[in-house]
Amino acid sequence: MKTYTPQIMQKAEQYLFEQKGASPLALMQKAAASVFFAVRSRLRPYDTIAVLCGKGNNAGDGYEAARLMRKDGKNVICIDVLGGEPTVEPALTCYNAYIAEGGKVVNDPKTALKKIAFSTVIFDAVFGIGFRGVIEKDSFLHKCIDAANLSGAFRVAVDVPSGVRSADGSVGGIAFAADLTVTVTALKIGMLSYPARFFCGRTEVVDIGVPPEVLNFYKEENPGFAPDDDYVAQALPMRPEISNKGDFGKLACVCGSENMTGAAVLSVGAALRAGAGLVTLASEKSVIECVRGIYPEPIYAPLDWKDNGKLISFASSLSKYNTVLIGCGLDKEPIKADFLEMVLQKTSAQLVLDADGINMLCPFIDIVREAKKTPILTPHPGEFSRLSGLDVDYINDNRIKCAVEFAEKYHCILVLKGAGTVTASPDGRFAVNTTGNPGLAKGGSGDVLAGLIAGLAANPHISAFDAAVCGVYLHGKAADRLKETYSEYGLLPSQLAVEVAKLLP
Repeated sequence: MKTYTPQIMQKAEQYLFEQKGASPLALMQKAAASVFFAVRSRLRPYDTIAVLCGKGNNAGDGYEAARLMRKDGKNVICIDVLGGEPTVEPALTCYNAYIAEGGKVVNDPKTALKKIAFSTVIFDAVFGIGFRGVIEKDSFLHKCIDAANLSGAFRVAVDVPSGVRSADGSVGGIAFAADLTVTVTALKIGMLSYPARFFCGRTEVVDIGVPPEVLNFYKEENPGFAPDDDYVAQALPMRPEISNKGDFGKLACVCGSENMTGAAVLSVGAALRAGAGLVTLASEKSVIECVRGIYPEPIYAPLDWKDNGKLISFASSLSKYNTVLIGCGLDKEPIKADFLEMVLQKTSAQLVLDADGINMLCPFIDIVREAKKTPILTPHPGEFSRLSGLDVDYINDNRIKCAVEFAEKYHCILVLKGAGTVTASPDGRFAVNTTGNPGLAKGGSGDVLAGLIAGLAANPHISAFDAAVCGVYLHGKAADRLKETYSEYGLLPSQLAVEVAKLLP
């Protein structure tokens, strides 16, 4: 899915103005007309429409859209929420055109709040993609947005809901909660991440004539994207007709414990379905006996967690594997933490750390930088809070920022799980996932995801970052398909891996 940063959108428009002679006013008028026609069929003859306007270019879109709606016979009024007419051209021109044709602007606070309360449709045209600040709690704007959000009106955001920072999906204090966001030219990457995704509601993209080649000119400056079927098809190669199990990698899964055998079952099963050539489960005997009864395909390597000498020997042997998955259902005994530390220092295999593998890592997180290959960590927000020292609420409000900064700092691939999972690479790239549903909020879903990522990463022809991004995308898409048959309540994590297998090349 094509997404861009707001900075690229601004550069592309500036390029059109300076190099191609495009008119800023003409582009603004086209954007406003596109917004108007996108919502025209949804407007009813008896609607009372309020347009919240600021002072910048987004306000110009709002005043021009209001002018077009009045011309179409609609009952429209604009509300000046920042105190004054637009301060930039061509927004001022659009404002003057609206006024010249008889349009009214309300700036009295009491009148404005009353208009908002009794409107059936509310447009938000206060801040656009350049917003990076905070809407102060005691401000008139805050009161207007709060009143709009509490109303029963149909709410439409122009380009980006005010208060949403479209670069990273965070929110500045409060944000306009749109039912529909009509965004110009392309989705901005932050709009796909939570909490911004909640405030955007349903999104529609309108074309105002910015050539794709102009946007693509800045592709090196566009680190974020939303994976889709095309991305998966390019990232995951077809399996050659002449091949053997060695061509698709060796994976060791150090997973499971006496009370959490299911985690080993789910992660190993997912790794097998992801196409790993050879999967070994290294675990205690009770876990192996459980998994062996379900999957005859893996190799089984019994581990005695009380025999330190054998653990040292096993840790040293892990370099013969392409990938090693550690953590699913492992529990957090001190000897296992020592084993993890030893593996991070010694093995040259690609590491995937999940669940207790992450929890045990917290006291010595700095050691991640010493890994021979860039490790993949798959925490949920609670685990990530323990890893990073950040508050869970802060993490959930700044998902992209937190993931990218952590991946860069610790030189790892971070899969920050949750709605709109963010996968970040140490080189600054990141993916925001758009598949999945609340049916994944069940114990075992994370074990399946870890197994899928590890199984893909074991393939020497798939990069670790692609394995993580594709694993997340396919995991969510499988849940979306299962939802149609079993509902979000009824789908089971144990069904996910088989459904993913149907989506693979």
